[in-house]
Amino acid sequence: MVEYAHKNGMQCAVTRKTLDGKGAFLPEQALSVEEAIKSYTIMGAYGSFEEKTKGSIEVGKVCDFVVLGQNPFEVEKDKLKDIEILATYLDGKCVFKK
Repeated sequence: MVEYAHKNGMQCAVTRKTLDGKGAFLPEQALSVEEAIKSYTIMGAYGSFEEKTKGSIEVGKVCDFVVLGQNPFEVEKDKLKDIEILATYLDGKCVFKK
């Protein structure tokens, strides 16, 4: 599932550790949770020249997003990958709901 890969990638970006927590690499390059979320949303759209149609929730933009079971800003960084995905919306339509 794409969302699972994003959660794992975000956790690695924030902790700079492998998912099993055994290895750490370049901790000085760790992102904040906010920076990691932006890298998958607005900055990802900017990188593909799609910031006018994607990347943030605004009128007139494609609406793809997930509903999470916990606030990623309130979860321990090593637990980001464990946040439950409650729903996934693509182009404003629910395509997965738990």
